[in-house]
Amino acid sequence: MSLHPPHEKEQLRAIEIQLDKAPKIQEDLKEELGYEKNKFFNLDLFEYRINNSLLDIAEDLDVKSLYGLTTDDVARTSVGSAFRGHHNEDFKPEYQFEGLFSEEMNDMIEEIRYEKNGRASVETHGDQMRNGGRASVETHGDQMRNGYANGLANLTSEELSELGRKGALASAEAQGNHVFSLEEIADIHNFREESFNHSSKYRPNSPNWNYTTSKMNEKYGGDWSTSKVKHAYRNNKDKLPEEEE
Repeated sequence: MSLHPPHEKEQLRAIEIQLDKAPKIQEDLKEELGYEKNKFFNLDLFEYRINNSLLDIAEDLDVKSLYGLTTDDVARTSVGSAFRGHHNEDFKPEYQFEGLFSEEMNDMIEEIRYEKNGRASVETHGDQMRNGGRASVETHGDQMRNGYANGLANLTSEELSELGRKGALASAEAQGNHVFSLEEIADIHNFREESFNHSSKYRPNSPNWNYTTSKMNEKYGGDWSTSKVKHAYRNNKDKLPEEEE
């Protein structure tokens, strides 16, 4: 009798693949958000994770194609491991690595997303922090500093100021309930198509959403985040005329 039934072997193999690819996905995320080039990298990464599900991120990074992953589930769990890391000394110890966030921070993010039924965003949570008094940016900053394994403890006053600036802008926009017009969605589509000429060397033939967002902000004088522009496109692209899709 086999000690490891076939389905168990398949599960173990899937876990091995997940843990093997997760550090590579970490590097992809660092490239995407400008690690060591972007002084607000930690804040942008936090915003990106709040605004996107693990599967959304897997699709953004095209990890299935890039790493030959066969299912959405393995792609999703691989991204999850990139954020959470693997610290179990008894199970697959050879794969241990630090996550982009600590386990505490990941748990907090999941709670935020759960509170909003999976639709949480840094804008809505930022507004909650600002208006909640005790749940202020300073208090939330303490949570983040205690949770980050990779340096959020060293947030500068400039970074904290930028967090407040982003939150204030998002709050103002939320109060105005900005809805992207069809013209704006069409422009996002066009800039997205154009952005293929500016693909990252790590993800050739993929859209560059940082480029797309930059062009949108330049054209409309806005200060939209990459995740906001991306979500606007995803949620409204079906409204475009057939030739624009």
